[in-house]
Amino acid sequence: MRSQKGKDVLLIDADDQTPLGYRQVFGKAASAGLAVTEYKPKDERAITEINNLYNYIFHE
Repeated sequence: MRSQKGKDVLLIDADDQTPLGYRQVFGKAASAGLAVTEYKPKDERAITEINNLYNYIFHE
């Protein structure tokens, strides 16, 4: 984990290319029973991060 502009950021690969920030929308979406991609208002950074995580895990 490293800090980026004062916020903690989890890096999910060894090349530091796939950051996953601690965003409020992750918790808000989960508590509403939604994926971050379904939650409104849309948070484009969070959507990009979660899509990058998915692609990293499933090699897509």
